[in-house]
Amino acid sequence: MEKYIVSKAEIEALKGEKRVHFLNPNAQRLNKSLGDLTGITGFGFHIVEIQPGFDSTETHMHYHEDECVYIARHC
Repeated sequence: MEKYIVSKAEIEALKGEKRVHFLNPNAQRLNKSLGDLTGITGFGFHIVEIQPGFDSTETHMHYHEDECVYIARHC
């Protein structure tokens, strides 16, 4: 599937996948894959929702790939 414009309704309709980091039980997030919705492959393209009081992940580093984070809203 190749889709270049995704509506808010389509994103909200995505069920998402709850993830909990195996080293940090407080690192809980809801992951919605926009790559799956648009057909993008080769890199991760996600909307990640984190509830107040939870961590996004555990401190980590990447050696062979990049990571970009854009914070849309902070509560």
